Parts: sequence; C-alpha cells; structure tokens
Amino acid sequence: MKKSLVLLCTLTAVVLTVISCSSKEPNPWLKSGSLLNYHLTGPGMEYDFNLSNLTIDKEVAFGWEMTEPMNFKGKVKMTENALKESNTIENYFSDGSDQTMSDKTTVWFSKKLYDGLKNKKATEIYIDGNAETLNFKSEEKYKIKIDDAENEIEVLYGETDKGSKFWILDDSKNPLIIKMTVGFTIELKTVKTK
Repeated sequence: MKKSLVLLCTLTAVVLTVISCSSKEPNPWLKSGSLLNYHLTGPGMEYDFNLSNLTIDKEVAFGWEMTEPMNFKGKVKMTENALKESNTIENYFSDGSDQTMSDKTTVWFSKKLYDGLKNKKATEIYIDGNAETLNFKSEEKYKIKIDDAENEIEVLYGETDKGSKFWILDDSKNPLIIKMTVGFTIELKTVKTK
C-alpha cells in the first residue's frame, strides 16, 4: 500500500510538471507592456522604429515612433481576423496615422503566413502591394537583448522568389517579425519588459 501511494504521488508530480511546462508561454518577454526597439537601414535612410503601449490579446495594438530624421509617430491595431488570415504586410506609415488593420498586418506575421513557413509550404505573400512567393529556408537562433541581457531566440527564416527575407519568431501565437529585408532592412535590437 505504501509503495502504491509513493508511486501515485510520483506520477502525479510528473504529470503536473509536464502540464505546467507545456502551458508555459514560449516567449514570456513578448507581452502587453513590452517596449520593442527596431533599427531600420535602407538607401539614404537610417533610424529607430520603436513600439510602445503594446497590447497583445485576440487583437494586437501599439503606438509606434520613427526617430530622427523621420520624427513620425502613430498607432496601429490589428484585428483578430488580420492576425489569423492575412497574407499582406504593410510597411509604410504616414505621420499621425491611427490605423485599424483588418486585412493586413505589420510587425507581426499572420497565423496563415506563419503556418506556411512552419510547415515548409510555399505561400503567397503581398509586401506593400506586390505579390511574392515565400519559401521556408531554415530554423535558426537569433540574438537580441532583453532587459539588457543577451538572449537567443528561435526563428524561422524564409525568402521569397523576389529576394525578400524574413526572420520570424517561432511562436504560433505571436509570430513577430524579428528581421526583414524588403528593399530596406529592419531588425529587432532590444526589448524592455519592465
């Protein structure tokens, strides 16, 4: 009887550990309130693109700011439908814009685009209105600073038939664009969670 009880307690502990580990968020730093700092370089331009007031739920919303020499700012909200179904990426904003995106995304990949990459299926993607075919290339580790500490995150790397390149956070709930080259390059440099 005593052995059976010990065995039962041990099995229960193992099951609870497995359940708690499997329900953990894969990227706890990507949450409402986090501040994300991207750096953008391109022909004749270089500036930071910062995200603040981040809200992640069924919809994703944030304020954005482009630093010198652009000095633009605005707000974006992506609907639940856009985050699930869109195959369109928007990269250009005007100063003071306050957009609700129901059929396109920015900074995030949709679940549809993420699933195409994850399952290594060629997927049609529209980048600023141009149709391209996105293909999976590799799984990689990517270094970013989170709360001033160097961290390695897992990304999916894909390229299109037109030469666009994407490094996407390997997270089905939040497939954040970590780096992207589409005529310019934008790359996540730091995250502050506090």
